[in-house]
Amino acid sequence: MLNLLEVDQVSRRFALRGGRVLRAVDAVSLTVGAGESVGVVGESGSGKSTLSRMIVRLLDPTEGTIRFEGESIDEVPAKRFNTHRLRSAIQMVFQDATDSLDPRLRVADAIAEPLRALPDLRALSPAARRDRVQEVAAQVDLAAPLLDRYPHQLSGGQKARVGIARALVSRPRLLVLDEPTAALDVSVQATVLALLARLQRELGLAMLFVSHDLNVVRLITRRVVVMRAGRIVESGPVDQVFQNPAHEYTQALVAAIPAPPAARLATRENH
Repeated sequence: MLNLLEVDQVSRRFALRGGRVLRAVDAVSLTVGAGESVGVVGESGSGKSTLSRMIVRLLDPTEGTIRFEGESIDEVPAKRFNTHRLRSAIQMVFQDATDSLDPRLRVADAIAEPLRALPDLRALSPAARRDRVQEVAAQVDLAAPLLDRYPHQLSGGQKARVGIARALVSRPRLLVLDEPTAALDVSVQATVLALLARLQRELGLAMLFVSHDLNVVRLITRRVVVMRAGRIVESGPVDQVFQNPAHEYTQALVAAIPAPPAARLATRENH
């Protein structure tokens, strides 16, 4: 499998008061293959969200290299990456769809935002933009009448689908998902996870799935990376890591899982 994403010895430091330095991410290396789903797990403060923001180029690494399709994208400052030709190929689904959606925009306009913002997509005609929005709405099972509503008129599950549709509208090759189901109740969470698994299979998407919920990662990914205090402490095939964790931190995380999943998503076989 060819590596779509290569993160090589990436670190991120933040200056604190009193001259102290916080190393939020410390020499992390990982890969994501084309069409592969990889999980990143860890408790709050482990550095997983900081890592994901560097990968989608919302934050600059202090050290290390991030390559996408063999190109070093870390060389472009985060504040300028929005104009880079690879911006449309790397998209993010945020933790809370409510916070990430502009309450003043109807759903159709919210989904279409990347089409108006990304340089390689601005040339699309209004008709082409409308067709693209309708296409991704159908892909995420978002009913057409909902496109005319505002975010406050949607349920939590519907907002999550809007967030996914907005990330898909630029037809990315890598989707980075930062706790995308954390704000949802269990039944809605299962539906959204099944949707993501289907989308990966049908669209051939690569996914980096960031979560504190080990059950979620176990259901949706094939490989997993475990982070603690900014470093990777264990990684490997998800079954191996969960059934026979080698690091004491991973052992503690696995032991704390409330209950094992009742069943795997059938689509895991295709990841």
